[in-house]
Amino acid sequence: MAGAPPRMRALCMLLCLHRTLAQIDDETDGGPIGSAGDSGMSVGTPSCVYSTKGATFDLTGMLRGDHDYTGTTPGGYTYRFNVCSGTVKVCNSQAAPASKWRGSHCNNLGDLSTQEISLLDAKDPMKGVKVSYKDGDICKRQVSGQMEISSRQVTYAIECGGDEPAVLKHIDEVSMCEYTITFTSKHGCPVGSRRGGGWKFITMVFLFTGLYLGIGFAIKWHKFGMRGVEAVPNIDFWRQVPGLVFDGITLSVSKAKVAYGIASVKLFNGRLPSF
Repeated sequence: MAGAPPRMRALCMLLCLHRTLAQIDDETDGGPIGSAGDSGMSVGTPSCVYSTKGATFDLTGMLRGDHDYTGTTPGGYTYRFNVCSGTVKVCNSQAAPASKWRGSHCNNLGDLSTQEISLLDAKDPMKGVKVSYKDGDICKRQVSGQMEISSRQVTYAIECGGDEPAVLKHIDEVSMCEYTITFTSKHGCPVGSRRGGGWKFITMVFLFTGLYLGIGFAIKWHKFGMRGVEAVPNIDFWRQVPGLVFDGITLSVSKAKVAYGIASVKLFNGRLPSF
């Protein structure tokens, strides 16, 4: 291009500038999320197992292979994103963790290779984790009153809680180039920190027992003026419980002795020791 006329060089520069600015979308958007749905080509999966301060997190259960998480804003933008993988619907033929769409125009919000995982609260792993990506498509942002060219970046704030793999709470545009997507997820809790169904059942038993005793005491105390042991709800039944338990144990032992004797005769010709 060194020997090209000045007008030709100027035209080439304008074309290059136009292609660069075509990727820039500097409209501010935010607000409550909506929903959308689509599917497309799947992409690679970065590691989503993270360990720190004795706690291990496994976010792979949040990955979606058939459709993206989606959210829309009043500005007319649709956000598509995935966790531990690129979006199912690909923007500009490039794998990315998240993208921002308006019609057929889209921008990628980060690069999968830049993934970083850290705690939401450095002092409390039970708060959850955040997954950050940077080096997305270029954008314009305001710095000290001046507009600068930068690149988009997105952070997933994954709060520990609930029993679902992922519940999308909201999408925020922190600045003209930074986005935060907040989830509540059981995978946002350290592995092994959540109690299973058996513990939940035991907790419910203790809870209802406490309510039963507390309400019963209150009624017998205030309505009937009973005090001490007599204020225990259904005290006559509870006085019989030790005897009922003893009778049950005695019956079980008796049945076991009979079964043992029958087995000794039929299977071992009476050679088993008696008890």
